[in-house]
Amino acid sequence: MDRALAQLLASAEKVDGVPAFNEEAQFAAPAEVIRVERDGELRGAAVNQPSFGTAQLVVHPAHRRQHIGSALLAGLPPDAKLWAFGNLTAARAFAAHHGYHAGRELLQMLRPLRKGEFVPQPFAPFRAGDAAALLDVNARAFAHHPEQGALDEAGLQARMAEPWFRPEDLLLAWEGDTLLGFHWLKRETPGVGEVYVLAVAPEAQGRGLGTRLLEAGLARLAAEGDTSSTLYVEAAEVIPVHLYRQLGFKVITTDVLYEREVDEHV
Repeated sequence: MDRALAQLLASAEKVDGVPAFNEEAQFAAPAEVIRVERDGELRGAAVNQPSFGTAQLVVHPAHRRQHIGSALLAGLPPDAKLWAFGNLTAARAFAAHHGYHAGRELLQMLRPLRKGEFVPQPFAPFRAGDAAALLDVNARAFAHHPEQGALDEAGLQARMAEPWFRPEDLLLAWEGDTLLGFHWLKRETPGVGEVYVLAVAPEAQGRGLGTRLLEAGLARLAAEGDTSSTLYVEAAEVIPVHLYRQLGFKVITTDVLYEREVDEHV
């Protein structure tokens, strides 16, 4: 990601309180970026992700209400769905003005952590050579999920190249030589540990493995000094949402994917 785009995103997040682009979009930039520049300054940007049929856009806080968002929208495919992180008032108004309605909802949940609250469990850390098994479980566990289920070797390696990645924070549940599930932890904000990915293979679901993996990860976060844990989950995923609520997670923000009907004859 180039410096101008990084500065634009930082300025927007400082004002809005939420990131304008999610991780997928940041990995995609700058290949799919549409830009609006005026007077030599980057005023707005959008990332088109055709593989998901989605897009994300941001306008510099100092230059909003100047039709920059509409200009960005005009450069996107008419049927692209738009993510609104935090579903802020301005985003809802923009969506309504352009004929979009709310579709998918992604919940961000949070809970406090205390040392000793959960018992550590002996799940194995990620090691060289585990990538293929992990990707297989991920693809099958998230076959219904357009973004997470599409994770491939390149995407995995890109994430593992991030400064926050530690192999010991990727907990694997093996049964003999078969990987049944994993819990990937992410530490990017001091004091806050994220349940980055929690996956259980379809054949191992209903056996309590997801709960054990989740508790093992939370125990690890608390033992290393994190005082809270956060995660993202699809609102429509009833079973995972129920599990997280049972373990004390509460919704703090909601991201919405907006969509609209497109007249194919126009």
